[in-house]
Amino acid sequence: MDYYKTAYKYISESPPNPQKALRYLEKAHTGGNPEATYALGTWYLFGHHVEKNLKKAVALLQRSLNTMYLMPFLIWRFVMKRAKA
Repeated sequence: MDYYKTAYKYISESPPNPQKALRYLEKAHTGGNPEATYALGTWYLFGHHVEKNLKKAVALLQRSLNTMYLMPFLIWRFVMKRAKA
């Protein structure tokens, strides 16, 4: 099963089901999916569907930086600029 695609399906439904999406994003992240790690990081960073948690967001985004997935790098730069402001 592709947990990331399943999470995307649940969040794309009308109405969205963020609880199920979160469950599958976490499974995908645990399984090493860099897109899921990035997605969870942004959810916690901006408080989308979860309680905003900067510490958790930073940890997830840092972890996703260790992959070849480019988006975490761009978000990381955004976060660091905001932290300095």
